[in-house]
Amino acid sequence: MGGAFGLGVILILAALAAPVAAHAGGLLGANKFDLLEQYLGYASNGDGSPAYVKVTRAMARKAILDARDAGFGFLRVSVSGYRPIGPGDTTKDVLPLWRADPEALWRAVDAMCDDLDAAGLRLVPTLNWNYVQFPALAGETTAAFIGDPQSASRALAARFIADFAARTRARHTILFDELTNEFNLLADLDLQRRCRREHGDVPVWCGAVGNFSSAALDGFARDMAATVHRADPGRRLSSGYALPRPGETHLARHPEFLPGGPDWTADSAAEFERVLATSQQAFDVVSIHAYAGDRRFGDSGEADLVRRAGKVVHGLGKALFVGEFGAPDATPFARDLLRTLAAGEADYAAVWVWEFYQRSTFSVAEGTATNASVEPGLHDGFLSLLKRPGEAAAAPRVVLTWPLPCARIDRPVMLAAVASEGAGVPASVAFLVDGGLVGEATAPPYRVMFDPQGREAKPVTIEARAVGRSGGTASDGEVVMLNGGGLCRVG
Repeated sequence: MGGAFGLGVILILAALAAPVAAHAGGLLGANKFDLLEQYLGYASNGDGSPAYVKVTRAMARKAILDARDAGFGFLRVSVSGYRPIGPGDTTKDVLPLWRADPEALWRAVDAMCDDLDAAGLRLVPTLNWNYVQFPALAGETTAAFIGDPQSASRALAARFIADFAARTRARHTILFDELTNEFNLLADLDLQRRCRREHGDVPVWCGAVGNFSSAALDGFARDMAATVHRADPGRRLSSGYALPRPGETHLARHPEFLPGGPDWTADSAAEFERVLATSQQAFDVVSIHAYAGDRRFGDSGEADLVRRAGKVVHGLGKALFVGEFGAPDATPFARDLLRTLAAGEADYAAVWVWEFYQRSTFSVAEGTATNASVEPGLHDGFLSLLKRPGEAAAAPRVVLTWPLPCARIDRPVMLAAVASEGAGVPASVAFLVDGGLVGEATAPPYRVMFDPQGREAKPVTIEARAVGRSGGTASDGEVVMLNGGGLCRVG
């Protein structure tokens, strides 16, 4: 296939270890799982309050502009959020809001798409990120959701898909839709036993979990793909699947949840290619997720498995989407994957993961997922592979991420910000309280400590001020209440 759609092409330049000539290839993007949740104030453990919405939406807009400046052409985003995960889960998230106040959700979707359009970025929306979400909403298990076309959870998913398509049908924003996130890695496993072993059969974790086979997943894929195409016949659709597991064919014959299973015998190259060709027949864009260390069939190259998949998929007349590849740094795998994209052996690829603050608005490295977060100043090795000579200098950007607007502060607190300057970082970020300097950071993470002891009880303005390397400045400030003094309203 080789050609990128809509935005043209990304040029992968000779920053790679062995020079690669700049030429047309596939379109490079980034995973930004939580982008819609940022627009709703649910990301980073947010509660959807006006204070969280103001901060996380500003972080989202910065992330979009940073992605544009880094050279990405699209973002892959969960438009279903992540929760609920089981019965009794009352966490605020996208799908509960869709049921309670759908217009509020669609206003946030519009705002997100408007900002993507303004930046010239496209969107790959994942319609069902977590396989337990719709079953948890409907009071069913994933066995019913995947296996029964008449289930209440299937009907809920179909209605959400139709609503999303109706709201976005007239927009240029959508590159193509995506049905799931790695559902193929769950088929044929004993998910119920695994959940009980990990969580002790706690209903909020295991109440919506049920087992399903590869055959059931194939039927689910056909039915839901037809649902998407009925909602908008012009939409292309990706599966969202990961690479087939090494023993996919044998596990399907002897699932983990049946007597005699599981069979983990490794597939041959021919079996791998057959699974790749047959398991995604319902989709216009074939998806794989590729990470370093997955080598099979005597391959020696870091991305040979992607190249093998590309040959199969292109032979079917379809496009190949590497929906995730792990490359926070300039690793051999990252370099080789970018080569496959530049050569047109894959049509789209999205790095995992862009500016991801999972548990708070100020900490980017709390676990496996966030340790892989790519961001200017934190993973410049990978970003250096994308920079083009002669890029125009950009003004700095900064967002004060902690404390939140109107916070009550009566003890020492960390002041935190995120900042960028194009695809790089500014020279420094200073933190000020009512104009007085508290401290300065010259590299991310941008943080200083502030002690309110001895200060007057009153509202004050905390400001983060970024000074660009080219002399420009940017600032972001919020009013907070010191030592119990004053009143405040989030603007």
